Amino acid sequence: MTLFVALTLAGQASAYAEASADSSAGKQAPSPVAPAVDPALAKLLAGIRAADKGQLAVSEEDGRFLRVLVGAIGAKQVLEIGAASGYSAIWIGLGLRQTGGKLVTIE
Repeated sequence: MTLFVALTLAGQASAYAEASADSSAGKQAPSPVAPAVDPALAKLLAGIRAADKGQLAVSEEDGRFLRVLVGAIGAKQVLEIGAASGYSAIWIGLGLRQTGGKLVTIE
């Protein structure tokens, strides 16, 4: 599966999944239940939130949702359009740890 993510300035995340040519039909997707965030990553995410002073394109809840979404669909490739400070990319990357996938960001 390929996941395309577009983050708008209004703080809305839109995403859609598309079956790729090498779709893993018949393979079970990783569990969508996301483990707790590592303390070092939690500190990094908090630092980004503090530095952006309310200007983040996604909330922490949206970030957690993106992480679960990536894992739930078993995404192997994610394209993020509008990476800004990298906050959402970290959440997506956490989901990709479960699937062994790759993230590409475009500003």
